[in-house]
Parts: sequence; structure tokens; C-alpha cells
Amino acid sequence: MAKRTRHQGHDKYKTRIKHLFSMYSENPNTETQAEDAKYLAVLVSGYLEQAIKEVLLEYSSSTSAPNVSKYIKDSWPHLGI
Repeated sequence: MAKRTRHQGHDKYKTRIKHLFSMYSENPNTETQAEDAKYLAVLVSGYLEQAIKEVLLEYSSSTSAPNVSKYIKDSWPHLGI
């Protein structure tokens, strides 16, 4: 089984967000747009959560002792969809 990378999760979020933006702009139905906007808000917040986790993990890797950094990486939930 191939190991998932953090960038794969980012790429999936980006693809889904871009697709939803294009659907949102193409659909004149306001009810559908409202539902799409709700879903878009959830996707964007998930994408931001992943980005913040990535920054914090990178910071801990560069500033912490190796055993602390390893503990943080091992105990943090998997970054991905």
C-alpha cells in the first residue's frame, strides 16, 4: 500500500474546492448556491486546518528536540482526507 503524503490531502481539498467554486458560479439556482456555499465553508475550514497543522508540525521539526518532534508527529492525527 502506498504511503499517503500531506500534499495529497492538500491536492484533494484544492481540487474539490475549485470544482465547487466552478459549480457555484455556473448554477443560477439560489437554493443550490446556498447548499454549495455551506459545503464550501466546510471544505475551506478543513483545508485551513490541514495547513495550520502542517505549519505547526514543520515548526516543531525545526525547533524542537528530535524526540519531541517525533512524539508530536506520531501522536497527531493523520493529515489527510
